[in-house]
Amino acid sequence: MDESIKNPFTIQCGHPTIKDVEAVQFDTLSDVFPYLFHENEESAYIFWNEIPIRMHYTYELYKNIDDIIGLCWLLQKEDSGAMEASFMQDQLIMKWEVRWKNSEVEIVGDFLGRTPSYDSYAKALNENSIIRMPLASFLSEWKALLMQLTKAIQTSGITIEDGIERRRYELMLRSEKKIKGLGVLYKPEEVIE
Repeated sequence: MDESIKNPFTIQCGHPTIKDVEAVQFDTLSDVFPYLFHENEESAYIFWNEIPIRMHYTYELYKNIDDIIGLCWLLQKEDSGAMEASFMQDQLIMKWEVRWKNSEVEIVGDFLGRTPSYDSYAKALNENSIIRMPLASFLSEWKALLMQLTKAIQTSGITIEDGIERRRYELMLRSEKKIKGLGVLYKPEEVIE
């Protein structure tokens, strides 16, 4: 891990246009995102030790929403623990070993290129595969993205029919509300006099 990196994990939300949609019911939470967001809109970015990883709202976020919700919920629920999280996107398969205690989180990432053309990208991420930071700071990086997703669902009038999936959405809402503060990119800058 490069100790000179001040914020080893940050998330930058995109500003996708929400489709003008009718209020409909869905069976699963993940089905909502392709319905809400245009296919070729802006993406969100995770910065892993300053290396950007793109997350499309219509493709990757809906594929990974269960792991994102589970990660945020478990980190808030337990004072210490360990878990694995897996994320997929067009270019990479990401597996994270997450350990936390004493209000600190450590994540060891393993990155695999989905095609040979992304192997050097995965190699760069694997050379900087460890993140250590305050747990509250890590969670705050997810807040703006979770707020954006929940607000899009709420304003669209969409409902989720399946009981388990509806509870998953409610868990996303509760997790977002419990996170205190926003990530570093969304905090007001301090004024230097």
